[in-house]
Amino acid sequence: MYGLNSGWAAIFLYHAGIVSAAFATGLKLRDALGVFRWLPAVCLWSIGVLAAPFVVILLPWLLDSPPESVGDGLLGGLTATGLNGVHFWLFVGYLCVIHPLIEEIGWREVLFVDSKRIHLRDFEFASYHLLVMHYFFPFEWLFFAVSLVSLAAMGWIWRLMKMKYRGIAIPTWFHAGGDLGAMLGVWWLIRGN
Repeated sequence: MYGLNSGWAAIFLYHAGIVSAAFATGLKLRDALGVFRWLPAVCLWSIGVLAAPFVVILLPWLLDSPPESVGDGLLGGLTATGLNGVHFWLFVGYLCVIHPLIEEIGWREVLFVDSKRIHLRDFEFASYHLLVMHYFFPFEWLFFAVSLVSLAAMGWIWRLMKMKYRGIAIPTWFHAGGDLGAMLGVWWLIRGN
């Protein structure tokens, strides 16, 4: 993303690496999905969507900037990476449907750590996301510290769910709801720009 200034190239290259690693390890998607239950999947997806108000309310506070300024910065970053206009909504669709499955395969299957405790792998997951967010936001210690802890906690929770449900189906739904919620929050912040 930094070198090519393309959100699409960045996510496609990231996903190509995960898919290649999954094939190299002989992962079978049917086995990776595990047990699926509608009630926890829908409830967790709904909880994930609630990330939207947190993005809208907490992001300006953590960046110590008015919402309009945060929205301007987001829109500038999205435009610079080709994710404005209709491409924004296409990206949101891809990010909320395809991305969670591929990312869960990568982090909860290929790079899985069989531990119920918080692990360095959870912070590695969070750190990758911080590199992406740094493209869109100025470096603010409070923002990055809260983001690191929150994302590491999500990685840990999704890993525990993967273990509980013996697969990634349920954490993928939760992840998809969280991605949708985050992107709805981004849309709310940029909508007037």
